[in-house]
Amino acid sequence: DETGQTVFNNYPSQMWPAHAKSIHGVAFSPKDPRKLITCSSDETIGVWDVQSYELKCRLRGHLGTINAVALCPMNDNLIASCGEDHTVRLWSLRDLTAESVEKSKRTDAGYCLPHHILKGHTEAVWTISFSSDGRLLASGSSDCSVRIWNVSAKQPTLNAHFKAHAAWVRSLAWTGDRHFVCSAGTDGVVSMWNVPKKYHRSERG
Repeated sequence: DETGQTVFNNYPSQMWPAHAKSIHGVAFSPKDPRKLITCSSDETIGVWDVQSYELKCRLRGHLGTINAVALCPMNDNLIASCGEDHTVRLWSLRDLTAESVEKSKRTDAGYCLPHHILKGHTEAVWTISFSSDGRLLASGSSDCSVRIWNVSAKQPTLNAHFKAHAAWVRSLAWTGDRHFVCSAGTDGVVSMWNVPKKYHRSERG
């Protein structure tokens, strides 16, 4: 514009067909701005290089629509997802081989990479959010509850769970210092929850 500042226009810099059905979530890697992940009603997760617009791999495992995806802030080879099948799932891209990567890209159905299935929610899971250090993952569901998971590529476990709202939990966010996690629901309420001190960010980070 006249001020010399860059402005948005009506045209995307790039666009590409990513899934066979509706896309429900996108997330960039906090560590690598070229890495983007997507999730869809087609029951797959896509991992993309946005510099080349290349599909790096396509993963499947959920039964039904995948509602959200997130990448671990401290290890962007660790993907979290949640869906209408009542589960939260953790996938490690390090478990892929050259052969399984190629197999995952040959079909829209993707590749069923072995992964962790975190069960406990009794209805669809809508939202997930990593803490800033990636040690904890929060999930929110139509069952009105929030669950907090200990993140691990080897053996994730449940840390805490509580009824958070009188209706569906649709969004979650952590404060950067990890003192609080916030939940929001279709009941019109925002709730702030104290995080135990051992998870708070220290002066060293």
